[in-house]
Amino acid sequence: MLDAIGHVALVVRDPARTALLFRDLFNATILLRKDPDGHEETFVRLGRTWFVLVKGTVDRPRTGDHIAFAVSTSSGDSAKKSSGSLLQGSCGAAAGCTGWRRPVPGA
Repeated sequence: MLDAIGHVALVVRDPARTALLFRDLFNATILLRKDPDGHEETFVRLGRTWFVLVKGTVDRPRTGDHIAFAVSTSSGDSAKKSSGSLLQGSCGAAAGCTGWRRPVPGA
């Protein structure tokens, strides 16, 4: 029987930058290590789930694939204040986001 998700792998252009974004927004834990073959790995823990940030470039059309995080209103407001202009508007097509949104009630 499934107990939990072990990890989610995300292909990103800059794992260090993405890890710092998650740390700054959600106070995420970051773990850097080398695998047995000497490849650098970047892990970020969000809630109870580990995300592996894999460096790579993938050009593909937008499909609607996404991950939605449930955050409390107070945590969301705190993240918005601490991140300043990043969350005020677009954070760039390269990052694949269009800005800050409050949680949808009942979602």
